[in-house]
Amino acid sequence: MTDTLSDVLAVTRLKGTVYFSAELRAPWGVGLPQRSRLPFYVVTRGRCAIRLESAPATSLGSGDLVVLPGGSSHALVSSPTAAAIPLAEFVARHPMDERGYLTALDGTGATTSLIGGFFELERAPEPLVAILPPMIHLAGDDAKVSEWLEPILRAIADEAAQASPGRDVVLNRLADVLFVSRPAQGQPDSLITLFKVQEDGGAVRTKVRLGKASVNTIEIVDGLVVGDQVVLSDMSSYDQFDRVKLS
Repeated sequence: MTDTLSDVLAVTRLKGTVYFSAELRAPWGVGLPQRSRLPFYVVTRGRCAIRLESAPATSLGSGDLVVLPGGSSHALVSSPTAAAIPLAEFVARHPMDERGYLTALDGTGATTSLIGGFFELERAPEPLVAILPPMIHLAGDDAKVSEWLEPILRAIADEAAQASPGRDVVLNRLADVLFVSRPAQGQPDSLITLFKVQEDGGAVRTKVRLGKASVNTIEIVDGLVVGDQVVLSDMSSYDQFDRVKLS
């Protein structure tokens, strides 16, 4: 199923990402309704749990990332059995500051720190999105996950704590880095061709020079500019074509 997620992200980009960060002392819980924007959460310290309707709670530890591709209603709680109050009531009790930071420290239990957000997928193929699971959970104690996730999360945490001009633009680009993987054939310091998405819904073969790379991301040295959308999945079966139509 994660291959399907890769297919979705390969032909789309993120837009309108909204971030928040929170420091919460147990017991606590907040319930969020179904929404069109896709929520994601990262535990940066401590533990908590997430509950979806008609499903057992999933425990989350430090470094874990969870995404809800369908925007399902859910509860984010200090423990699997903790009670949750509606989002509007929770925010009324614990207002966010101008950076989207909130604290709820009136409890007596363990403290959990979170970074979360809500984003939209631009030009996402609806049939593919529809078959994604309701929740995708990446465990921070998996070495392969933490190798690429930790540096990105540090950058997001540092930028989210700022109130400087351009903060929202930088955070949106960091969201792209967090969720959009590197090209299937991408190798460091190489010249490749990618299909760049056009306004008419087609894609044109474009030469792209790559630079430094990590496990899940790679530097674009030349051939693309910020905002360009490309197909990242394997397109070797279309080697004889310079233009394709995306359905």
